[in-house]
Amino acid sequence: MCADGPCVVVTVLGRPLILPGTPMNALVAAWLPGSEGAGVADVLYGRAPFTGRLPVSWPRRDDQLPLNADTRPYDPLFPAGFGLTTR
Repeated sequence: MCADGPCVVVTVLGRPLILPGTPMNALVAAWLPGSEGAGVADVLYGRAPFTGRLPVSWPRRDDQLPLNADTRPYDPLFPAGFGLTTR
């Protein structure tokens, strides 16, 4: 819980996870950063810009799996290509 301020959830993963009811202001998906984990800290602290885009659709619920752009109804939590770019 992040009661005292903004809550950023950082996931280190290789595929989207179902995050039911997770209270967050932002989600950072660090796709298997390996030894480059310091790069994740750089963007969180504003030393480098966010430039990533999701390569896949991020499902909202388990019953949506598998979730592809041609799945009907298509209602992802985040669609493929979603992302933030900062300068």
